[in-house]
Amino acid sequence: PVEHWFLDHDPADAHHFNMGGMMEASQRVDGAVLARAFAAVQAHHDALRLRFVRTPEGWTQTGAGLDVPVPFEVEDLSALAPEAQDAAMEARTAALQTTLDLAAGPIYRAVLFELGADRPQRLLFLAHHLAVDAVSLGIVMEDVEQAYRQAAAGDEPVLRPKTTSFRRWAERLAEHAGGETSRGELA
Repeated sequence: PVEHWFLDHDPADAHHFNMGGMMEASQRVDGAVLARAFAAVQAHHDALRLRFVRTPEGWTQTGAGLDVPVPFEVEDLSALAPEAQDAAMEARTAALQTTLDLAAGPIYRAVLFELGADRPQRLLFLAHHLAVDAVSLGIVMEDVEQAYRQAAAGDEPVLRPKTTSFRRWAERLAEHAGGETSRGELA
């Protein structure tokens, strides 16, 4: 998997190893409501709050608490001409990719770009590969949409039930690795 390659090879630009995309809003999005949706999704998905520190002994992973700031912002580019908006979004995307911080966080960022009444809003979502892959990115974005719809209706966002927590999964993986079946496969 990507995570093993990353941790084994310790790339020079470790914080820049991310994925995401720019999505066009099909209807007007309220930035304050979207902020509430991202807060709910960040609280729900432990991986969005992970932290990684390289030590002489190797990598250490921890989970930040629920009280960490939500790395979501609204950027108003409506005063710029469309060509300048596109250039500004491209520059901002490049700059944000360098601000992901494995040790201190955040390991994802989201920006809603306001482009004026004549252009649809754009949502940029970037996350480090240690937090999301192609499959989980889709799940996170589905949860953002669900939480947004609930918050826009005045409800508290309630997301689908959590699966096994990252912590429990890691504990069970360690148990499995030390078990008879795994030891029998060592050869």
